[in-house]
Amino acid sequence: MERWFAAFLVSALLYSPQTSSAEALGFSTSGYIRYGYGHTRNRSTHTCYRAKGAHGASRFGNECNQYMDFQLKHDLGKKDGIYLHSEIGWDFYAEEGRTLALVKRDERFLQLHGLGEVSLWAGRRTYRRKEAHLLDFKYSNLWGEGFGWEDAPLLRGHWAYAYLSRPAEEGDIHSRHITHDFRVYDLPIDILPVQSATLELSANYAEMKPKPGYFDRQTGFEGFSLNAVLDQQFRPGVSHKLSLQTGSGALADLDSRLSLRRDREGDPISPDNYRTVRVVSESLIENLDRASIMLTQLFEKRWVLGTQDSGFTWGSLGGRVKLYQSDAINYVLDGSVDYVRDGEVGVSSLVKKLSVALQFSRGRGFYNRPALRLYATYAELDDDYALTTREGLSESGVSCGIQFETWW
Repeated sequence: MERWFAAFLVSALLYSPQTSSAEALGFSTSGYIRYGYGHTRNRSTHTCYRAKGAHGASRFGNECNQYMDFQLKHDLGKKDGIYLHSEIGWDFYAEEGRTLALVKRDERFLQLHGLGEVSLWAGRRTYRRKEAHLLDFKYSNLWGEGFGWEDAPLLRGHWAYAYLSRPAEEGDIHSRHITHDFRVYDLPIDILPVQSATLELSANYAEMKPKPGYFDRQTGFEGFSLNAVLDQQFRPGVSHKLSLQTGSGALADLDSRLSLRRDREGDPISPDNYRTVRVVSESLIENLDRASIMLTQLFEKRWVLGTQDSGFTWGSLGGRVKLYQSDAINYVLDGSVDYVRDGEVGVSSLVKKLSVALQFSRGRGFYNRPALRLYATYAELDDDYALTTREGLSESGVSCGIQFETWW
C-alpha cells in the first residue's frame, strides 16, 4: 500500500509542470509539533497530572511527552475541475527527553473531487475528527481503512457516508472493528437568536470481533451511537459548540475502539451491557482588544447493565485566558478541575491544576501559532486512586518548563 502511494506521488510529480514551486507542482503539507522540557520540584523527572480513567487531561503546562504529526498532500489536475487528492500521514511520539519515533501511519488515502459538490475517497484515514482543545481529547475520533463519500447535497446542507475497518493495534481487544458512519452536516438553524448556527447529526453502526481468549462466544458484538453537534456564532469573535453523544455495545467508547471493564472476579464484562452518554461544551471569546478566553465543560457517564458495577463518571471544567501585551508577547492563565468516579474498583479522584505562562507567539488570537512558552504549573490531588505518574502517588506538585508548539 505504501509503495503504491509513493509510486502515485512520483507519477504526479512527473506529470505536473516542471517549476521550482511546490505549490505549482500541486504539493502541500500540514502538521503539528509539540516539543519541550519540564521539571517537577522534589522529583527526579517531570511529572504530569491526570486522573486515572479520564480520557483526557488539562494539557497546558501539563505535557510530559513530545509529539509530531506530518501530512504530505498532492492535488493532481486541480486546474481542470475534476482532480485527485492524495494524502500520506505519519505520527511520531516520545517520552520527554527521548528521540521521537514513528508510532503510526494514519493517513494513506485518495479522494476524487470535482463531481459536482460530491467527493469520493478510499484508503486509510482519520475521519472528521473533533477535539476538546483544552483537554487534548478527541471526542469524535473515527479512524480506519475503507471508503466513502462527502459533501453530497441534502436539503440546505450536506451528507456523507463512511465505511471504516480499524486494524487491531497493541492493546486493542478486537481482531476486527467495522464502523458505518452516516452523517448530515452544515444544516443552518435559523430559529435561534444568534448570528448563525449550524447542526451536524451522525449515526453509527459497528461490528466488533474480539480477539481469542476474551469471551466464550463465536459471534462478535454490535454497537450503535448517535451524535449531535451544534455550532453557534453569537457575534463576530464569540462562538459556542455543544456536542451530545450516546453509544452502546461496541460503540460505547464513541469511537472505533473499545475498552473492557471487568467484574469482581476479574472476568471481562460483555460490551452488550455498556451504555454511555457524553456532553462537551466549548465557548470561545475573541472579540476583546487585549484578551482571548476559552471555557470547556465535559460530562461523561457509562452504565454497566446487569452487574454490580456502578459504572464510570468523568466530569471536567476548564478555562484559559490569554492576555496580550503586544502582538508577539502574551500571558496565559489556565485552570482546570477533573473528577472521576469508577464503580469497577469503587474509587474516585479529584485533580485540580493551575498553570501560568509567558508566551511568545506570532500575532493575536487564541489559536495563533507558532508559540514558545515558559510555564509554571501547580497541581493538587484528592483521590482514592493515586495519580497516574511514572513515580507513583503525589498529593501535590509544582512543575516548570519550556515548550514550543506549532501547527500549519
